[in-house]
Amino acid sequence: MPVSRPRRGVVTGYLMKLIRESIPASQEQLAEHLGVDRGTVQGWESSRRSFTAVPHGYSLAIRQRLVRLGGHRTLLHALDRAAEADLLIGQILDSDPADAVDNHPLGWSVLNHAVTDLISWAVSGAEPRIIQHANLSPAERRGPTAAGPSLDAADRRRFFENLRMLADRAASNDDVILLHRQACYLGSLDRTGAPAAWLAPAGTFPYFHRAQPWTPRWVDARSVATSLARQGDRQPLRDFITHAHCDDQSELAGLNYWAFWVGEIDQQQPDDRFMADSSLRWRGTTLLRHIADRLDADHAFIDLNVHTLWALMQARPGVAQAAADTASLLVTRAERLMDAAELSERSRRDLTAVLYGLRVQGFDHGRESLVMADAEAAGAMSFIFEAGVLKRAARTGWWFVGEKSPETVAEHSFRVGIIGAVLAAMEGADASRVGLMGLLHDSQETRVTDIPHIGRRYLDATPNEKITADQIASAPEPVRAMIQSVVDEYEARQTIEAIVARDADKLECLVQAVEYREAGYQNVQPWIDSSLAALKTDSARRLAEEALRGDTLRWQRTFAGTD
Repeated sequence: MPVSRPRRGVVTGYLMKLIRESIPASQEQLAEHLGVDRGTVQGWESSRRSFTAVPHGYSLAIRQRLVRLGGHRTLLHALDRAAEADLLIGQILDSDPADAVDNHPLGWSVLNHAVTDLISWAVSGAEPRIIQHANLSPAERRGPTAAGPSLDAADRRRFFENLRMLADRAASNDDVILLHRQACYLGSLDRTGAPAAWLAPAGTFPYFHRAQPWTPRWVDARSVATSLARQGDRQPLRDFITHAHCDDQSELAGLNYWAFWVGEIDQQQPDDRFMADSSLRWRGTTLLRHIADRLDADHAFIDLNVHTLWALMQARPGVAQAAADTASLLVTRAERLMDAAELSERSRRDLTAVLYGLRVQGFDHGRESLVMADAEAAGAMSFIFEAGVLKRAARTGWWFVGEKSPETVAEHSFRVGIIGAVLAAMEGADASRVGLMGLLHDSQETRVTDIPHIGRRYLDATPNEKITADQIASAPEPVRAMIQSVVDEYEARQTIEAIVARDADKLECLVQAVEYREAGYQNVQPWIDSSLAALKTDSARRLAEEALRGDTLRWQRTFAGTD
């Protein structure tokens, strides 16, 4: 469909009116300041002369002048989003059912919350958050005035009917998935209840009924599920959470989409493929606040909000400490929500885990005020509690020799620390540094588990340095610096201490293999051979030769005087 100039500019016009009133100035006064006549200002505000039609350079000059006059900065910043909202409203209203759908502007790029909120303002009357949070002073107006931008009844009907037709025609076309899902979502803003009927057939999506890997259809199903939830049917969204959030890739896609939705990923996206990109960087604090503001049992997306909160705290464990006020607010709202009958059992479990995580980090509430415990101590304890998981985490590689209940990662790390200190003394290295490397060298396995050697052929693991940074993100700065430097040095393998610590890790594996062999396990030789081949220092090789003699209880006989 050829691009046409939108016929309407209701969102931009009403925003211009609010900006003028925030100065404050009358239409006559603003016209004088801008060097235009009153009719021009009146035309912008009424959308009879859409501000989006003003040449770009001239509009920049006007906006700079509005800043100088004291116009509300947040509203001025929103003008670009308002223009985008007006463009889409105009193009949807101008849609011709006979036109092809493969070039409709609604499928050109991924919508974010800011633009969608402004579109909703015009077509449903729901005041956007940007206005709610602007703290605007009531303006003196003559006679009855509109409470926001609005389309007349005929345009609203046409807007939603055209969205229904766009969604219907794009439903089975994989080339226009983005158009389909965005038409469904915007269509669900219709408060008449009509979308429930035309959205219902999409409830047969596989993502609602069985586990499915991430594809662009994943987010299409998500949009349909949220659209149905907005229309009052929450079950498809609950089914989607159960079946479509089935693996790490799906959780990553969900969080990346949320980060884009709330503006933490601010680059415009032409399609949904960015959701699967594990290299995207965003903090999560804005997303945490966004969800906290919507942690209400009556919210149509409450189940998705709760699950996203749980996933966010798993992926960004330091986010609560980075947004302490929001985290404290979450405790109160989450506790209140736990008593809500509307909450699903899955959401209740997710929320219980969230509350536990927040309390472990020191967040609680008291009386009418929200308080937080010693944040630094809580951050340090968070890492200490996490390290305790290693006491229960098995060294799974030993399954292959037949040991059903192998040593834990903590047991392995304990002896690596001792061996490392012994080797350091023999090699003239810093024994305390090497011992600490031994204790921490596998600490990341609380999050990625102990991956057997064969498993590494199929997995691309996150670097240990990055995992450690996430683990200690909420700890005091001296603790972060100490632990991160130890792990970084160990992983770099450049210093004598790091080389000795690595030898200690390999030597401990060899020693454990010898002990298993003595206990009757016959398939340990590959572990002995690979560990022996990896040793770098003379001292480690000397100890390995002695260990291979297999005299594991010599120390006992020596003490008893029987040797």
